[in-house]
Amino acid sequence: MSINVDLACIASAWVRKSEPNANYHGASIYPLAGPGTDQYYTYLLLKFEDLPQQYRYYSVIDAQYWLTINRNLGSARGLIGVDALRGDFDEQTVTYDQTPSFYYLDGGETPSQGSGDEQIHYIASVNNGNWGAAVAPVMAYRTAAVSMPSSWSSSAYFVKAYTEKAAAGKRPFLRLVMSDTPVRVNTTITAPSSTVRFDNNSPVTFSWEYSFSTSLSNPLAPIVQTGATIYWKLAGSEDPYNAVTVTGSTTSYTFPGGTFPTGQVVWYVEPTLEGYTGTASRSSSVFFRRFVRVPVLSLASIDSSYPDVNYPWPGYAEVSTVRDPPGPYFYRYLLAQFSEFPAEYGHTAIDRAAISLSTLIQAGKRQGVIATALLDLFDPRTVTWNKEPAKSAYSIGNRYDNTENDRSISIPDFQISSGLASEHPESWSYGAARMMSAPAYEFRASVTDPPDTIIRDSFYISEPLELIAQLLDQIVTSKPAATTNASGYVNPHVAQAFRWQHVPDGDYWCVAGWTTVSATLYWRQAGASTWNSVAAAAGSSEVILAAETLPAGSVEWYVTATDDQGTTASSEIYTISTADTLHTATPVYPIDTTENGDAGIRFIWTDASDTGVTPTGADLQYSEDQGATWTDFASPRTSATQYDAPGGDFPSGVLLWRVRSLNAESTAGPWSEAVSFLCFAAPDPPILDSDGKPFLTITWQSAGQRAYRVIVDGKAYGPYFGDGKSFTVPEYLTDGSHVVRVEIQNEYGLWNGAEITVTVTNIPGEPVILSGSFDRDAALRWTCEDAAADFLIYRDDVQIGHSSGYSFTDRTVLGFHTWKVINRLPGGYYTASNTVSGTLCTEGLALALLSGGPWLDLTLSTNAIRTTTAAAGRSVVLRQFAGREYPDAEAAPYKTLQISFDVSFLPAQADQARAFEALIGEAVIFKEPGEDAFVGVLSAFQRSNSFPGRSYTTTVQRIHWREYVDADG
Repeated sequence: MSINVDLACIASAWVRKSEPNANYHGASIYPLAGPGTDQYYTYLLLKFEDLPQQYRYYSVIDAQYWLTINRNLGSARGLIGVDALRGDFDEQTVTYDQTPSFYYLDGGETPSQGSGDEQIHYIASVNNGNWGAAVAPVMAYRTAAVSMPSSWSSSAYFVKAYTEKAAAGKRPFLRLVMSDTPVRVNTTITAPSSTVRFDNNSPVTFSWEYSFSTSLSNPLAPIVQTGATIYWKLAGSEDPYNAVTVTGSTTSYTFPGGTFPTGQVVWYVEPTLEGYTGTASRSSSVFFRRFVRVPVLSLASIDSSYPDVNYPWPGYAEVSTVRDPPGPYFYRYLLAQFSEFPAEYGHTAIDRAAISLSTLIQAGKRQGVIATALLDLFDPRTVTWNKEPAKSAYSIGNRYDNTENDRSISIPDFQISSGLASEHPESWSYGAARMMSAPAYEFRASVTDPPDTIIRDSFYISEPLELIAQLLDQIVTSKPAATTNASGYVNPHVAQAFRWQHVPDGDYWCVAGWTTVSATLYWRQAGASTWNSVAAAAGSSEVILAAETLPAGSVEWYVTATDDQGTTASSEIYTISTADTLHTATPVYPIDTTENGDAGIRFIWTDASDTGVTPTGADLQYSEDQGATWTDFASPRTSATQYDAPGGDFPSGVLLWRVRSLNAESTAGPWSEAVSFLCFAAPDPPILDSDGKPFLTITWQSAGQRAYRVIVDGKAYGPYFGDGKSFTVPEYLTDGSHVVRVEIQNEYGLWNGAEITVTVTNIPGEPVILSGSFDRDAALRWTCEDAAADFLIYRDDVQIGHSSGYSFTDRTVLGFHTWKVINRLPGGYYTASNTVSGTLCTEGLALALLSGGPWLDLTLSTNAIRTTTAAAGRSVVLRQFAGREYPDAEAAPYKTLQISFDVSFLPAQADQARAFEALIGEAVIFKEPGEDAFVGVLSAFQRSNSFPGRSYTTTVQRIHWREYVDADG
């Protein structure tokens, strides 16, 4: 159903563009169109009476203009257009230049063709509710002729009959087709936003506005508020709403700081509207927090490219990551340290925290600021890149600007938050509390441009900087929580320290901590009916139970503690086990390696158990026969998982070894898998025996022998290869004690030996009488009645020969010497002759074959005075070392000696010359006046034939030669 409301025209005027300052009103007719452009812009302005009050909140369905129109168009057609004016007009003064602006609703009607008078019903339809908005509150309109053909004559025009009666007996009027029921008024909350947290210490303004519920059209009359009531309370509270009354048309109200508690506040408004009898209310919510702002104390800028430079704070700092030209990064960071968090809020729950700063992004893309906590404070006067405090392992947070263009962007309130923006602070309030506890921060830029981009001056930070904490109206209380022995195995055989700390009792965190004033520890065997207890020392947060205090099996414990804020609370009940499981050992080293058993071997293994407890010891074994039998070689009783076996513990060969671990109860676990290694070690020392005779025979027992040597009173015989286990010393030993050592070598080239002290007692035979004649050689002769004689000849107590006869010639020395003869008797005994002495000399140079033969005297020389030249040498290596001005000399034990001389032979001595030449390359005995004699080789000579004979220049090279070699080599 609908209602027709007719509004009479109360004022009219006519304006046109050709006379922009002319005013026409009060006429009976108005021309609306005519020839030419100026005639085209003619407007009839109409004003209608106000809508009656009773229809204020009714919706407009349609609007109809009723006019009388005289047409004089012939066959032409025209269009009557209707638009709403944006303001009122005065018909007495309005002109074309003073016409209010239009809404351009484009309503219109096309009259029929023909001539004469015609009365029409003009209708302007309403589209999507816009009509009502244009009509209210000023009823002023224009009517214009549009789309006129350009061929019209000067007599072609429309005339608006203003004085004639129209339908319903009225002059031109506006008929509004209205809804038959009022439209509901909506109240829309405009502030504050429910997504913003407000400081409950600061004033907050609540505001609202009104609208209509219809989708077709709005009423023509304005909504007039005469008062309102605001209702609010904490969300979830069962308390009644608080009410605040607002008078008059004001659609906002400012609550003073401190009005609202911390938390989510729900509120709504109930207005009183003029002429409106319905209810217009709308509910909303807003979050309030207590904001604590911590100002910055000091700032410093550091730069990786100048690591030892300190920059004073100039009011801003570049914190960008810089590459210019593209290449290695340079880092510029800003350090900031803040005031201490107010102590009075130390135990107040933190909702969230942020760092507020001003930034300027310049010539960069997709850049942000990252904040990282520093672990200590710094001195802004001396801090540098190389002296920057250590950083935390975690980043407080970051904030990015996603601008993609290359321009400067200023962000005055650029916040870096801790955690996620969530309405459940328990999920991240710990991070916020940790953030507020940090003494200082490092700020740096993050740039996402590709690596080949030149970046410079990309990010600046300026004051003010501050830490902002949002607190809840809630004091965080504590409860004790275990820091040791919270689960798993606990060794009851050693003293155990049960420790705890105070943590927030709930989902919220705070900056300050708690200390224990008093506490009691309770424990029992799981399931027992009674608890054991012991009080902690005053102010202590630990209780130490002595070894063997806890029962075997599963044990439950908890602690009840009172903190320094006066809160007494109990921890949860923790369950631990005092029964250790068997441990499993696994060999690690040696496995398939070659080891020197004489140098010691390190055995390494791992230990594993379900409890994770360290072992109390281990057992180790080895096998020489591939596991058929095992030998214990170590049983360490420590938690170490390695053992250093001393040298000599293992035989040579391929050995297996295995290990097992002992748990906390010293119960051994299973043996590990056996693994192998090759051990090379010195053989076991031989077991020695001797016959105690002067020509001593040593016998021994040994295993794995491949060679041996015998050492008697420091003189070595050997080495001899083979597995022989007996040796007779080729020289007699005097009566008394002698030290004999036998060393054997195994297949790995390693030696080992043993020694004994032998007492020798001789039983001599028939005497030996020695005599001698001494010239160039010593001719020795002796007599002895012993039929089975075996004589050893000694010069200066050194054996030089052996004879089964009764004479010996000593040819290889000059000078004074002593000789004796030893008769080696059967059974290992001997008889010593008397000692003879004499001096051997030569008048000139002489040579003789070492193998025997006459001496060749070299008496002649081409020189008036014969000269012999000796050239001696020894290998010396010089090594230069750092810090030493001169080299060090390393002299080798090897020597050389060459005697050079000349000799001549007369023609009558041709046989001697040939004998001399025959000595080339032969081992000879060389003698020279002055007690020089040695065995050498005549290596070369140079011969010259001159009258009357032959001359030679030659060299004798001394060689190594043993005067006597016994039967064993």
